[in-house]
Amino acid sequence: MRSRLRAAVAAAVIALGCAACGLPATGQTQTIDPSGVPFGLLSPSPAELASPKAQGQPTAVYFVRDDRLVTSLRRVDGDNAPAEIVRMLLDGPTREEAARNITSDIPEGTRLISLDVVGSIATVDLSEQFGTAGGSDQVLAVAQIVYTLTSTGAVRAVQFAIGGKVIEVPDGSGSLASTPRSRADYAQVAPK
Repeated sequence: MRSRLRAAVAAAVIALGCAACGLPATGQTQTIDPSGVPFGLLSPSPAELASPKAQGQPTAVYFVRDDRLVTSLRRVDGDNAPAEIVRMLLDGPTREEAARNITSDIPEGTRLISLDVVGSIATVDLSEQFGTAGGSDQVLAVAQIVYTLTSTGAVRAVQFAIGGKVIEVPDGSGSLASTPRSRADYAQVAPK
């Protein structure tokens, strides 16, 4: 007797649940007019939810086209946004960006070892591949990182290291210094 009662209660709960979910009595799905959907339920779209790139805050990364920096957007998620955005920069342009002649002057294979932010100064420690860039490529490679890290507003200037040792990097005119670099040092290659 109790098992029949439990079965009846379970059936009633399931029927109520289905009715509450909006399943029509016909068993066929129906299209609902978007104006009848409560605010906020239509966004984000299912495609955005399924795509990891759609998560997080949009942040600017800087690549190169025609010997100048160009802005691209990436979505950063996580507790260490500065390090994550540098890793995205080091991954290089997407296929779509490359098809638009967007490149990176950061040497291929460059890895982020560590990134520390003290006050508004970031110290970025990179693998030895970063040191292989030369001439104008090195200026643009440094500018890419400076512009990317300062795009969030939390970082004002960037100091560079390779393997834990602070290095000299060129400013926009090619002058070397180991002091932190800011956007003002690369005004001649800034995005138009």
